[in-house]
Amino acid sequence: MKNKTLFIFSILFIGIGSIFIIKKTKTELNLDVGKTLLSSDVVEDSISYTNFLIDVKNKKTEFLKSDDAKKYLFDIYNEKISKYWIGTKWDFNGTTRNPNEGTIACGYFVTNVLADLGFKIQRVKLAQDVSSKMINELCVNVKRFGDFNKLKEYIEKQPNHSVFIIGLDFHTGYVLKANEKIYFLHSNYIDNEGVIKEEIDYSKALRSSKSFMIGNLSENNELISNWMK
Repeated sequence: MKNKTLFIFSILFIGIGSIFIIKKTKTELNLDVGKTLLSSDVVEDSISYTNFLIDVKNKKTEFLKSDDAKKYLFDIYNEKISKYWIGTKWDFNGTTRNPNEGTIACGYFVTNVLADLGFKIQRVKLAQDVSSKMINELCVNVKRFGDFNKLKEYIEKQPNHSVFIIGLDFHTGYVLKANEKIYFLHSNYIDNEGVIKEEIDYSKALRSSKSFMIGNLSENNELISNWMK
C-alpha cells in the first residue's frame, strides 16, 4: 500500500513538473514582445504560396471599389505575406522568389512580393536601385524625416490599414499601420535574420537609422486601380 501511494505521488509530481516546463517554455518564447510571428510561431497555411497568389489574382479583380481593394491589400501584407515569408534568411545578394527557399535581400523582398501579387513593376531594377527611386515611383504622400519620433508621429496620423514603403540609410521594407499597432515588415540584415514582422519601437534596424523616407503604397489610387484590373 505504501509503495502504491509513493507511485501515485511520483506520477503527480512528474505531471505537475511537465506543465511547469511547458508553461515556462511558452513564456520564454514571448519574452521579445516587440516581435510578432517569429519563424517558430508561424502556422503553416493550408495552401501553397503559388496557389495563394492564384487566389489573389482572381480575387483582386472582383472588387468594385478601390477602398475594398486597399483593405484587401493590407490584409494580404499584415496576415498572409508575413506567414509565408517569415523565416526566409537575408543575404546581400539574395533574390529568391520562393519563401523559405534560399535567401532574400531587403530590396528584393519588397519588389518580389509586389511582383508576385500582380503589380506591374520593374522588379529587378527597383530592387537594385536606391530605395528613394522605388518609393517615388510607387507611392504617394512621400515624406522625409531625420528623427524616429517624428516619423512615428507622422505614421500615427495616417489612415489605418495603410501599407507604406520605407527607405532607411542602407535598408528598406514595408511599414504596416494596423489601428493602434505599427509594424515593420522587412528582410532584416542584422545577424542575417531575414524576413520578420516587428513593432517599430523594437526594430533595431529602424531605430539605428539616421534618415527615413516613407511613402504610402496603398493610397496610390492609380496604382491600386491598375492592380485591380
